[in-house]
This record gives sequence, C-alpha cells and structure tokens, in this order.
Amino acid sequence: MERTLSLVIATPDKLLVDDDVEEVIAPGTEGYFGVLFGHCYFITTLKAGTVQYRRGGQMESLEIQGGFADVQPNGVTILLAEAKPSR
Repeated sequence: MERTLSLVIATPDKLLVDDDVEEVIAPGTEGYFGVLFGHCYFITTLKAGTVQYRRGGQMESLEIQGGFADVQPNGVTILLAEAKPSR
C-alpha cells in the first residue's frame, strides 16, 4: 500500500485542494520537482506552469502563475495568487 501525503492548495479567496495524494509535481523557480511521502523539508517559490498531483491513481492538474510551496515529510502546502484547472 502506497503512503499518502496531505496536499493543500489555496488562493487568497478559495481553497482549491485539501486532500490526501500519492504524489505532487510543481514548477519550482529552479525547475520542476516531485514530492512523495517522506520528502525532506523545504520552502520554495513557484514559477508559472502546471501543478500536478496523483490522487487515487489519477493525475489531476492546475495551471498557475506562480506562488510558494512548503514541503514537509507528510504534506505539501501551495499558496497561489490564482489558479485554473488544466485542460
């Protein structure tokens, strides 16, 4: 059984995601990075691109214009000015 991590994605006026996921992929300013359960701690800025996350084996994504990510061993919090679902 795969271990999950908590994912929270929010803008100033809306909570977009608050769920347990298996994986997160985000566009850091130094390049895309992936997070699985047990990842080391770090905080980074995000550039415009696509945030992807795997929930229940299904990949979902959001288009973002930048923001911040706080990565913990058991979760990721992403704060954005705005985001929209990818097509």
